Amino acid sequence: MKKTMMIAALTLMSATAFASKARINALQLAQQIDDIQDVFEQPNKISQFGDVATFEFGTASTNTNNVSGAKTAEGGFLKKSGDSSWGAYLGRKSTNLTDVLTFGLGASNNGVGTAAQTSQAAVLGQIGTPNPISLLYGSKAGDMPWGVHLYLAQSDRKSTDTTMSGPGALTNANLGTYNSRKSSAYGVAAGVAGANWDAEATVGLASEVKGTIVTPGTFVGGAVGDELKFTGKTTAKVSGGYKMDSLYIYGNYRTTGGKVSLAGTTTADIDINDYRLGVVNSHIKDGTNFFYGVSYTGSTQKDNTGGGKLEATGLPAIIGLETEAATWLVLRASVTQNILLGSTRATPPTGTTAPDAGSLEANNTVAAGLGFKWGRTTLDAALIGATTGVLGTDGATFASNASLTYNW
Repeated sequence: MKKTMMIAALTLMSATAFASKARINALQLAQQIDDIQDVFEQPNKISQFGDVATFEFGTASTNTNNVSGAKTAEGGFLKKSGDSSWGAYLGRKSTNLTDVLTFGLGASNNGVGTAAQTSQAAVLGQIGTPNPISLLYGSKAGDMPWGVHLYLAQSDRKSTDTTMSGPGALTNANLGTYNSRKSSAYGVAAGVAGANWDAEATVGLASEVKGTIVTPGTFVGGAVGDELKFTGKTTAKVSGGYKMDSLYIYGNYRTTGGKVSLAGTTTADIDINDYRLGVVNSHIKDGTNFFYGVSYTGSTQKDNTGGGKLEATGLPAIIGLETEAATWLVLRASVTQNILLGSTRATPPTGTTAPDAGSLEANNTVAAGLGFKWGRTTLDAALIGATTGVLGTDGATFASNASLTYNW
């Protein structure tokens, strides 16, 4: 009976395009891969996916420059009409706010910030920008696909949040409680592509997060009625790529930042600049994509109020594989690590102890994933975060991402 049911199930499965965070996380952001998750920063890809609905669930992802660090409870659709496509997506949070506040969250660990900055960033990060929506539209100008993505988020919560928590076991006593929690964020992205090239630009137009203190936190400071506020700076990111035979050459540059203030006094003024230049070589044959590549990365994170700065460079390499193991099953895996070059340098704010500067820590990471195809439906899962090579014993993100996609 079980054998009969299995045979019946397999006959219902057919080839369907995979498109999910689980897939791109398993392939560790391999830049040559086309996926529906690309459309937010590469909206020129909107018209290539047809009619599709996708849903994401799982825990936080620590990947940068792609998906939000927040939980992956989100989903949406794309609908094709002639040469044009349009759609909407709910729950995908901007990475820019997360990255700016993460600088504060990690500041006391790398020596370039203070306990107050860390705590204030923890509060603002928890208030966040809930319930965002993305509106998408793409079409063609001759043979060149183009697209735009409009990002909107706005919230006004009057209730008092008494569940504040943060890194290093920070509690309500450290962080305080807040009401009148308001937030907003707006941005736009546009992209265009030719036969062997693509170019994109993303602009964060405005972002703001604030809350009014009900109970002051011992680390945050301030008094009852004071306003803790984050105001984002204009964010800009440009990216592009060029295909040459089996090679994909790509690059991107981003500048972002924001200010944190308490009772009208600026407590942190963050600027972030980062870039990546790389190349990936893909060998595609008989349903298998084997690829390898290398990139050069650099970033500078600076607090203009206290002088704290964190600078980093790296030369990460990637090797990956995605193969159709059966008509109903796709397997994928990848490994990344920095090679030869790479360093970090932390400059502390005035009055703090200088941290050590030197080479990057060991960062080799193996990720794996699998996708099941059942008619027009696919289910992707990622097994990510293994740095020791023993699956399931390291990394909180192991088996943490899954996605359900339906094509019609």
